[in-house]
Amino acid sequence: MAPSCCFSDGERIFSDADEHIKVFETTVADYGLNMAKCCFLVSDNCEVNRSISRKTKIPLIGCASHRFNLACKAKYARYEENLEKCNEVMKKLRTNKNRAILRKHTTLAPKRRQDTRWSGTYNMIDRFVDIADAIKTAVNEDNLNLSKTQVIGDVNVEVDIMLSDKELRELKNLRNEMSPFQEVTAMLQDADQNVMNLLSVRKIFDKIIEDDQTASQYLSPRASIVESPDFENAIVKVMKGDALNATEARLMKKFEVKKVAKPANTQKSFCDFDDDSKYINLTWIPATSNACERLFSRAKIIFNDYRHVEILLFLKLNRDLWGMDDVHTIFNDRMSNKSSQKA
Repeated sequence: MAPSCCFSDGERIFSDADEHIKVFETTVADYGLNMAKCCFLVSDNCEVNRSISRKTKIPLIGCASHRFNLACKAKYARYEENLEKCNEVMKKLRTNKNRAILRKHTTLAPKRRQDTRWSGTYNMIDRFVDIADAIKTAVNEDNLNLSKTQVIGDVNVEVDIMLSDKELRELKNLRNEMSPFQEVTAMLQDADQNVMNLLSVRKIFDKIIEDDQTASQYLSPRASIVESPDFENAIVKVMKGDALNATEARLMKKFEVKKVAKPANTQKSFCDFDDDSKYINLTWIPATSNACERLFSRAKIIFNDYRHVEILLFLKLNRDLWGMDDVHTIFNDRMSNKSSQKA
């Protein structure tokens, strides 16, 4: 589960953790269960989710993608001035007039920055570096306008926003430096959760910290952002076969094997244990809440004022009864009705 809802007035953070807990309790009760059966939560590391974990005393596994995103943002913070300037150029290039001019010199379209994901910043840098020569050509040959009006004193002055050669070199270096991080992001976003478990993530994060100590602020096993470090460490140790300390052993009690006699040739389930293991197989525990985030994104598209789930489901289940000709006919009929009404 991936609860996420925070509000702030700029000075204090207000969370509705209690309301979330009530929803959880009501939901699991519908299935004849209670919160005591919940082994852990998986979500990003925002304050409301950490509060839920503390109030329910259920360990929280912080989303690895969220932690990695914060580490990447911290890494490129020193380039923020250049990145903001690059975003301004991209924004300017996305106007209809400028895109038409740029299209004469490259088939690649400009991309703006996405603040919610660091990969959006990387994609902007990557695209800008690729089309930088085309932009310069368009400026020189087609008078592409890359300036903005800035008030200096009481005078409006047109200021060129195109990056200098030095700033472009810095962005190229940043792209090369962040390319491995982009690969890690793609791995974390992989829908195959059997690949990216807590042990896999720990190995990746340890390697990143080995190469860059500043990343330990968010990626180390006991970073301040980690709400339940003993629980996460215990899972990793069990998967590696390492010995647990007393605290970790207590947290893993719920995962201990309750051995019972099984008929011969019984097929194992995905969470079955090896005969010599004290704990069940924990590789199924997800390291990220990406699956929930994808679900929320799809739900947001469907449940709004413009798209109704009932209509979509009806059309999907009866796909063999309609085609693009029907869509075209309905569209033309509606346009004709609008024209007649105006007349």
